[in-house]
Amino acid sequence: MNDTNPFYSKYLKKFAAVMRRAIKMMPAVLFVFALSGCASAVKNTCLSEEAHVQPPDARVDELAQARDALEQQLHSEIVGKTAQLQVTDKGLVVTFPADALFDQGKSKLKTEAYAALDAVYRVLSGIASGSRIEIGGHTDNEAVQASGWKSGWELSAARALSVVHYFQDEKGIAGWRLSVAVFGEYRPVADNSTKEGRQANRRIEIVITPRMPQVQEIALPQTKTSEATR
Repeated sequence: MNDTNPFYSKYLKKFAAVMRRAIKMMPAVLFVFALSGCASAVKNTCLSEEAHVQPPDARVDELAQARDALEQQLHSEIVGKTAQLQVTDKGLVVTFPADALFDQGKSKLKTEAYAALDAVYRVLSGIASGSRIEIGGHTDNEAVQASGWKSGWELSAARALSVVHYFQDEKGIAGWRLSVAVFGEYRPVADNSTKEGRQANRRIEIVITPRMPQVQEIALPQTKTSEATR
């Protein structure tokens, strides 16, 4: 075949163009094949995890038991209005007025705060062991610069971290269970124009969520070498 012939030259050019496109598509094709194998591995892992996931009713029961236990552990604090329990869409929320845990404008826990936090710890290490724990810090809208803080963001963050470090460093709660949420003055629950409202807004919230399945590492499928290519 004479590739200088215009007829053949036209189709050789088309063939070459097709081949170039095919070569460019090869990585994508290989990726699809690899992805199909990964998807199979993910599916198998998910199926194996389903056996370990607590059903919704079990997680609700766990929160209810934790609430009942906390009501007993924090009975005096609840009666004295230095602690509050509430079940929300986020989970079980234990609220402490900041004044019960910290001195004004400070982030170091008061000695008197340990008893209340220890009561919470006993539930977190017992009935609610394995649950996730979010510590939320809140302030009112009054200026805090006189106390040495740039804003309520820094003060609420430092106070929440003090509680986290107490639970982790002093009580031994695993770090993977803990997290911090910082709200400053921007999640008020009362009117900041009154002294009582500002006192209610300065608070620490401990949010307890039911245990969830732990994510396990997914092993990618191994590429098998055929006998013919060995």
